[in-house]
Amino acid sequence: MYIRISGELNITLVAGVLRRLVSDFQRERCSGILFDAADSDYVPSKEEVDIISTSQAWQNILKRYCVAIVVSKPVQYGIANVLARKSESHGGRVERFYDLESALRWLERIAEDNARKLRAGL
Repeated sequence: MYIRISGELNITLVAGVLRRLVSDFQRERCSGILFDAADSDYVPSKEEVDIISTSQAWQNILKRYCVAIVVSKPVQYGIANVLARKSESHGGRVERFYDLESALRWLERIAEDNARKLRAGL
């Protein structure tokens, strides 16, 4: 699932997107979500990262999907790293990237690994 993030954002809009993703679980068949924020200037504060990482919607996303975050600025990369580390402490798989192709390759490898495990009965 590809989600392009652009324009003016705030924590309320981000929370709404996350809740909508959770409600769309029944319709989507995928193993990963790619948040492409490369064209966005939005940089969540530490407090907003805490809100996101502990929200029920984010926790539900982490239970079902691996998440790739694409950014273009070092400060965004740092914030995405904080979110990734917090998510890992809750059992999620979140990685951050500077380019879309690397993020897509990471998600493809995960999908292939998951398919291999299913075929092997693991």
